[in-house]
Amino acid sequence: MFKNYFKAAFRSIRKNPQFSTLNILGLAIGITIVSLLLLYLNDEWSFDKYHSNFDQIHRVIVNADLGDETETWANAPNAVGPTALENIPGVKEQIRMLKHNFGDLAFVQVGGEKYVQDNLYWIDSSLLNIFDLDIIAGGKTNALHEPNQVMLSESVSKKLFKEANPIGQIVNVDHEDDLKVTAVYRDLPQNSSFDAEMIGSFATTNFSKQLSWSNSSFETYLLLEPGTSPPAVEKELALLVERNVEEEGRWYTLALQPLSDIHLGSAHISSSYTSRLGDPSQLQLLFYLAIVILFIASINYMNLATARSDQRIKEVAINKTIGAGRGLIMARFYLETAVLVAIAVLISLVLLSVGMPYFNMLADKSFVFADLMHPFFIGGILAVSAVIVLLSGAYPALYLSNISPTNLFRQNNGAASGASGVFRRGLVIAQFIASIFIIVATLAFYNQLQFIQDKNLGYQAEQVVAIYTAGAEDGDQVRALVNQLTALPEVGSVSLAQTFPGKDGSGRSLSKPQDDNRSIILQTNRADDQFIDALSLNLIAGRGLPEQGVSYDDSIVHVILNEKAIAFLEYDPEDAIGKEAPGVFWGKRSEIVGVVEDFHFESFHQPIGAYIVHNNPSEWRNYALVKLKTSALRTAMQKVEGAFNNSIPNSAFEYTFLDDHLDRLYASEDRTARIFMLFGGISIFIACLGLFGLTAYRAERRKKEIGIRKVLGARVSSIIYLLSKEFLLLVVVALVIAIPISWYFIGQWKNNFAYTAEFSWGSFVLAGAVAILVALITIGYQARRAAVNDPIESLRNE
Repeated sequence: MFKNYFKAAFRSIRKNPQFSTLNILGLAIGITIVSLLLLYLNDEWSFDKYHSNFDQIHRVIVNADLGDETETWANAPNAVGPTALENIPGVKEQIRMLKHNFGDLAFVQVGGEKYVQDNLYWIDSSLLNIFDLDIIAGGKTNALHEPNQVMLSESVSKKLFKEANPIGQIVNVDHEDDLKVTAVYRDLPQNSSFDAEMIGSFATTNFSKQLSWSNSSFETYLLLEPGTSPPAVEKELALLVERNVEEEGRWYTLALQPLSDIHLGSAHISSSYTSRLGDPSQLQLLFYLAIVILFIASINYMNLATARSDQRIKEVAINKTIGAGRGLIMARFYLETAVLVAIAVLISLVLLSVGMPYFNMLADKSFVFADLMHPFFIGGILAVSAVIVLLSGAYPALYLSNISPTNLFRQNNGAASGASGVFRRGLVIAQFIASIFIIVATLAFYNQLQFIQDKNLGYQAEQVVAIYTAGAEDGDQVRALVNQLTALPEVGSVSLAQTFPGKDGSGRSLSKPQDDNRSIILQTNRADDQFIDALSLNLIAGRGLPEQGVSYDDSIVHVILNEKAIAFLEYDPEDAIGKEAPGVFWGKRSEIVGVVEDFHFESFHQPIGAYIVHNNPSEWRNYALVKLKTSALRTAMQKVEGAFNNSIPNSAFEYTFLDDHLDRLYASEDRTARIFMLFGGISIFIACLGLFGLTAYRAERRKKEIGIRKVLGARVSSIIYLLSKEFLLLVVVALVIAIPISWYFIGQWKNNFAYTAEFSWGSFVLAGAVAILVALITIGYQARRAAVNDPIESLRNE
């Protein structure tokens, strides 16, 4: 019997080519998009779960309470890990990580070749006891046990040594450390939060020689014994702090964060080393997008199936008359739907193989067709197909199988038509609610990104280039570079600085005058007297840093504070000049010499915090900030590179434009916006396929009525209006319903930004106009075809 049902299903597909083509095309495109989104979402959700002990690995985080504000940091004091391993039952192993120069690039030399390398970490020798690294050359048991040892990723090994064997070779870092290569590991997968490209032994650093409970700069991971309770370990960590830290120094508490939560659960945590943090709110929106597209594709089938329901009533009635039960009739309709879905799945696999490279460029991923063979994906496709079959086939199967055989003798199936008509109109409304939501969400993304690009940052990022100078052998080379750059006519000013806006500086605390118990966290940046001019900061009181810096032995440090810091100190900007900024540098007086207007030194996800520029020689100034004053950037940068090569000949030339760096801060939002725009547009196209089919069906059902109206003198425009008005009304109803839904979800997403663009009603008007225009074009085309047909053809059989 099921064999006959398969034959009947294929006959039905061949008999109704337009219905079948529209359904298969809509389902195939929908399944393709949902499949790509599933690949993307699974990749984001799978971060760090490839480690064999991922559910037992936890990062130690610090909750810092400074009286007036609290923050959560990804870094802990370097004493936490070893002390926890020694004193807490259930802690099986620990590692501490320190990113090179607290996050700066490393200057690397191999023989006479010079390189600049990102993501150099200094890590304890127990690394391989916690994390799974695939060692492809060298030793595993003693790779980091001694000082001056280094492990290289496969790609870095090939960059530094080409095809030569790197094991035992020497890599020099920053003209200081000669590191012996002990192992090469396969490049870490793209779903790893741990992004190290070079791993040096922690024993090489000075921080390994003395344990401290105050310098919170080290990412620390604990491997717990199976069955160990993380809350119990947190209680033991609290006792360790209590036993080892004096009461006045207990400004923080320790907690554990599961490794699997780091990628998507660190939005509230600052100072994380990894560059691979995700945004759960954006994933949530993409998940909603997948559901919406699946919903729209399923509705297409239901719409067209219910539109044809009147034509199939007699078929069902005859089957029932000759003894077919309701269950068999339902099975037939579900089987017909399953055949259509199966064909759509096969077509979608072809579309996936063609479209995956383009999706990789759009989403910044590196999926290959073999990823489609992953059990998660196969299970996902089967689940999606099952949902489509159950959802799409539900109405025709349940409704038509309930038809009474007496309908066989009815000339007019008005009741049935009315019931299916009401349901069909509801589906059209639901479909366009989903489409309008996608349009609004896309507009919201781009509105926010445009706001970020256009908002006054409080400093000049355009034509300011940050040149990395850590490869200089001494201060004379850096001074020679500054002199040569300053002499170029294309250069406005040059400043030596520790960091620049958009890149973290050092974290310190600022205390209330006369009250050390009340403090806030501020970001500090060591710079010179040209810093304000290089970034065009607005100096509202005082002056810049003095041209002559201070030495290690000086008891006074000169500082420039922003308005946020001055407000905390309860100073007026003018009155603050000459006063002290308490608690910033231990044992030294921080004298305020200037106040600058607040500027955005972090992304728009965070509100403007306290910021200080100083001249204390406590940090290296590894960047030369060069303010250019020319439109011929290519020529200017050639001269800048020439000056660099003349001044610092034994270093690689590495630079970044500040505006490019800012763009990278919002790459995730830009990527999600582009995915939404593309897939949103395709989902609207899918919706239009169904609307196109419904209009064609409506025109076919009213063919004779149209013919009679034309014979009686009706104009083409009036017939188009007759066929279009109901669908356009449904789109308007969908718009009214979609507005509050969209408003709510967009409002939730915007909560992730500290500064947001106003989302005006004009965006909803534009979304509605786009939806109505698309519907009008779709409906109008089909309606016009029906309206211009020769009435003789439609009345020939009367």
